[in-house]
Amino acid sequence: MNSESAPQPIFHQCDLRDQSAIEAVFKEHEGKGGIWAVVHLAALKAVGESGEIPLDYYKVNVGGSLNLIEVSTNLSTSLHGARSLNTMSLMLIDRQ
Repeated sequence: MNSESAPQPIFHQCDLRDQSAIEAVFKEHEGKGGIWAVVHLAALKAVGESGEIPLDYYKVNVGGSLNLIEVSTNLSTSLHGARSLNTMSLMLIDRQ
């Protein structure tokens, strides 16, 4: 597969704590052949701050990931994790 025929990433920004927002993104792509993969870039990452507001970090990093996994599993999409400085982004790779 060369770069011209490779699936191109589509970036969506949403709060992964909001499962309905994730579902809306997935549903947006249903009529376009669906989503081939997800690269999850949404996380809070400041070590010092995580000790000050651990519940917020848990809700975003664990709860948000679980929401994404649940929606993706229900809609049969593969998940791939990635590290990034971006705190609330979701990259979807369309099947087209």
